Amino acid sequence: MLDVEPASERLAIHLARWFLDNVQPVIAGRLVAVTVSETPKTWARCTVGDAS
Repeated sequence: MLDVEPASERLAIHLARWFLDNVQPVIAGRLVAVTVSETPKTWARCTVGDAS
């Protein structure tokens, strides 16, 4: 269950933060951005600088 409302903007931020906390520390490389699409015309992008 998510602690955020399922809007594309909030999901993109949530997923970016989760990746930075749980995946990035154990792999080589870095996250640049997360994009979440609700419909073909509605989407949101969170760049790493926006996730912290």
